[in-house]
Amino acid sequence: MAYLYRHIRLDKNEPFYIGIGSDSKYKRANSINPRTKHWKNIISKTEYRVDIIMDNLSWEEACEKEKEFIAIYKRNCDGGILCNLTIGGEGAYGRILSEETKSKISKKVSGINHGMYGKSHSEAAKNKIIETASKKVINIETNQIFTSIKNAAISMNIRPNTLTRKLSGIRKNDTVFKLI
Repeated sequence: MAYLYRHIRLDKNEPFYIGIGSDSKYKRANSINPRTKHWKNIISKTEYRVDIIMDNLSWEEACEKEKEFIAIYKRNCDGGILCNLTIGGEGAYGRILSEETKSKISKKVSGINHGMYGKSHSEAAKNKIIETASKKVINIETNQIFTSIKNAAISMNIRPNTLTRKLSGIRKNDTVFKLI
């Protein structure tokens, strides 16, 4: 079964992307990779939320609905608000990749374009990651304690990476959460 989703930018409270997925846990809808440069530019400026618009669709129905919703909101290049590059309906469900393509994707996702391919984190970096990941988070309004940043982020429908940046001081912490 497939589903249709949209990404809503919270600064304008409007959709900026329409997509389809076929995984049972909405992994594609919540994934930040692979996405286009335009999509990543938008999320670097604002928070966003994921709305599952329709679920339990056949793949063909999902493709048709994706086309319909993209036509409603229109792509940026057509004078609309979406960063979608296509008119939709051409998802890769069931696509079989060659070994060469798999290798290229693996290198890109592994960070070859970011200087990490073939390298590993230093021991200090590994320890910092473990330390941050093992800290608990408290909601200072309700005193609810979360066992991880990920759980706290999910409760507020924000990305765990975004909450990590806010709690570590990289970004302004405008949330009700603090590390404990």
